[in-house]
Amino acid sequence: MELIDAVPDTRHLIHGDFHTSNVFLQNTEALLIDMDRLAMGDPIFELGDLYLYYAIQEKDDPDSLDPYLGIPCATCARFFRLFIRHYLETEDEARIRPVTDRAALLGTLRLINRCWKPGELTQQQRCMVDALLGETKKLLERVDSLSIG
Repeated sequence: MELIDAVPDTRHLIHGDFHTSNVFLQNTEALLIDMDRLAMGDPIFELGDLYLYYAIQEKDDPDSLDPYLGIPCATCARFFRLFIRHYLETEDEARIRPVTDRAALLGTLRLINRCWKPGELTQQQRCMVDALLGETKKLLERVDSLSIG
């Protein structure tokens, strides 16, 4: 919570649910839909959502088709890697890795929140949450700030 509270109040436009299923092309112009979570804020939260949508799934079964996005999970992970490079306008891994770790931390926490519902967890859910908590612990050892500055 301290990391989230320390994120600077920036004035970037945040879609809140940005992924390829919410982008359409009309006469070569990109149109965003599903704007109900549109807000101003720090882009790290958008990048965390993108990590959740595109990078986490590959770990379980890279050959499977993502049911939400309709593309193979390995393609999703590749999309995220390309997106982050273009977003940061660099190929420098020393710049990309810390931002990816920050996005991974937020995406992983969001997935834990999705799994952790009131009542008892199934054994499968418990194993998933335990694995995600382990990943969160590793990320927290590398992440000292959520700012992508």
